[in-house]
Amino acid sequence: MCAAIYFVIGRHLRATLSLVGYITPVYGTAAIVLLAWAALRGEAFVAYPSHDWLVFAALAAGPMLIGHTGLNYALRHLPAWGVGVAATGEPIGSIAIAWVLPAIAEVPGRGALAGAALCLGGIALALMAAPRRAAG
Repeated sequence: MCAAIYFVIGRHLRATLSLVGYITPVYGTAAIVLLAWAALRGEAFVAYPSHDWLVFAALAAGPMLIGHTGLNYALRHLPAWGVGVAATGEPIGSIAIAWVLPAIAEVPGRGALAGAALCLGGIALALMAAPRRAAG
């Protein structure tokens, strides 16, 4: 429900805001809320080895800046439901990244692969059932 609301609001706002004008306050607010939450829980921010910080940076650069920013870019050009459907493919990307990154090298189990197939099937069904816009 939260993701649907986020995409609908984002679709509305992206009609008038540039990508950077939209993601800057959205990502900034998310960072502030998450840092405050972690601080309230007493989480330590310096107790991680440098290798972990590299993984954190890679996760921020890849999935966040490319994946989520790509979804927010698409909100200006596609209906919110279409972006939401595309977002259901995110676990497939996570499975692939965890599998191919040498630092993780996690081979997906049958359940993960079955879930990925189910996600792809759902995306395909949604796209096939989507109303077609007239070209012009």
